[in-house]
Amino acid sequence: MSWLVQFNVINTHNRFVYMIGSTLNQMVEPPLRFIRRYLPTFGNIDLSPIVLLLAIYLVREYLAMLAVSLVRGS
Repeated sequence: MSWLVQFNVINTHNRFVYMIGSTLNQMVEPPLRFIRRYLPTFGNIDLSPIVLLLAIYLVREYLAMLAVSLVRGS
């Protein structure tokens, strides 16, 4: 999101946009901080958002498989 602000795609001077950005940051920053604690640094590249998205995807797929197996009863 910081790139969108830097290139003036998102105007944070708008109060509503600022509130949404602040809320998203408060929700996402704790898991990212946890991942950054264990993920080695690669120069100036932050891979923690990619790791978080991959983790969310894997959990979602696991829960979908679990739901299907519960519906089938096996």
